[in-house]
Amino acid sequence: MIRIGPVGLTHLGKAWDDGGKEKIVQIFIAHEDFIHSLQYLYVDQNGNLVLSDSHGTASDTPKFDVVKLDYPSEFITGISGCYCKIGSNSNKKILSITFTTNNRTYGPFGGRGGGENDSAFRYQLGLDRPFGGFYGYSGIYLYAIGLYVKPLTTLSNDQEKVKNEEV
Repeated sequence: MIRIGPVGLTHLGKAWDDGGKEKIVQIFIAHEDFIHSLQYLYVDQNGNLVLSDSHGTASDTPKFDVVKLDYPSEFITGISGCYCKIGSNSNKKILSITFTTNNRTYGPFGGRGGGENDSAFRYQLGLDRPFGGFYGYSGIYLYAIGLYVKPLTTLSNDQEKVKNEEV
């Protein structure tokens, strides 16, 4: 898999890696003017539902949202958002996050961002189910987030025909 990112603060908090946990069923987001925590329910290799660790803390959070995907037909095709890139370490965190699927967009969750010290991010993956899981850094808050992309392993029949005709 290809590791993309992360965006945000990468030297504060604890590193976490959920590569391979791509079959997302629900996403749990605790937020206010920034993302307090991210957690999700996924399907493991044996078909069991598994709750991930919480990345950040959800206690004393005024807003909490649950995103329920229509699994298995609905899947993640992108994430986007905003993070603060300048200032004290306490300010450097993921401010907002939006999840895009093949069916719709969920969010934005968190603050609006857009300040002079804020920077937007966008990872658009397409419809070939390349999402391979999340990774990042968290402590009291979600400080950084990145994702894994699975490269294609086979070509469709149409792509093979085009390749053969060009030779």
